[in-house]
Amino acid sequence: MVKRIREGNDFVHVMSVERAGVPEDLTAATEIRLYLLYENKKEPLTEYEIYDLNKVRVEFTPEMLPVRGAYGLELHYVHENASYADGNQKSAVDVDAFTIVARTKQADDITYLATVADVALGLMGKAFEFEDFTPEQLQRLTGADGITPDISFHINDNNELIATVIT
Repeated sequence: MVKRIREGNDFVHVMSVERAGVPEDLTAATEIRLYLLYENKKEPLTEYEIYDLNKVRVEFTPEMLPVRGAYGLELHYVHENASYADGNQKSAVDVDAFTIVARTKQADDITYLATVADVALGLMGKAFEFEDFTPEQLQRLTGADGITPDISFHINDNNELIATVIT
């Protein structure tokens, strides 16, 4: 449920970013951009803190929130990922953060506000072509019988699909 904040108050909002329920490592991210969303507007926020690997902390003042109504946060960032054509995995995530209300009796009793944003992405990357294999990799892929490879798959802590050829 989106919390209601009485206009005129300072407060802190913390957004935790996860991918498939696992904390996303924002400390390794580049090109980080955070936006405040309201009334079909998208304004950049430059004053924020990233801590505890996946948390984005913003301290809001009344001057930052010009209207009553619903506000959201949108975060964009990039991680290095060799499986993508350009070597970078671009990600964006957003949350319905809070609502500014006119009256104290309309507001929730809070001093600290937290939301969780789950990055909703599939496992995608640059298609691996036959030409991308080295001769050694092709030899290993033939398997013990010369035809069928023995391969195991798992997803690592970064939600990357890892294939291991057992020789």
